[in-house]
Amino acid sequence: MSLISYRGAAPALNDAMGGHVDGVCDAATSVASAINGNEVKGLVVSAHARLKNLPEVPTAAEAGVPAFQAEGWNALFAPKGTPEPVIARLNEALRKAVASETMQQRLADLSSLPASGDELTPDYVRQLVPKEVEKYRVLLGK
Repeated sequence: MSLISYRGAAPALNDAMGGHVDGVCDAATSVASAINGNEVKGLVVSAHARLKNLPEVPTAAEAGVPAFQAEGWNALFAPKGTPEPVIARLNEALRKAVASETMQQRLADLSSLPASGDELTPDYVRQLVPKEVEKYRVLLGK
């Protein structure tokens, strides 16, 4: 396999649709329309669950490549020393927003899986960030 650098998802996807390259590895948000329009074939998603707007595309684990995991994430951060009651209030607002029908639909439209359960806790984020930093440090050889 040869890696080709592109200045964005659109030129890479255009080359895939035009038969100039054999494949593209990109965020589902960038390629979902082309997959759903039968312009390209979706092989796998690297998420832990199938995406609502790409229900026919299996997860990497389902396709036999469970190590291919790469999920984007977002988090809210507050300054060090922020009082716990303030953190709790922010977390409560975040949970309400994520649970709203509007946010759930928007995330589905963006080929994203909403955080749920323990993923919405400050402790989860405190553990996630260093793990993600180390994962990419190793992958990038830093």
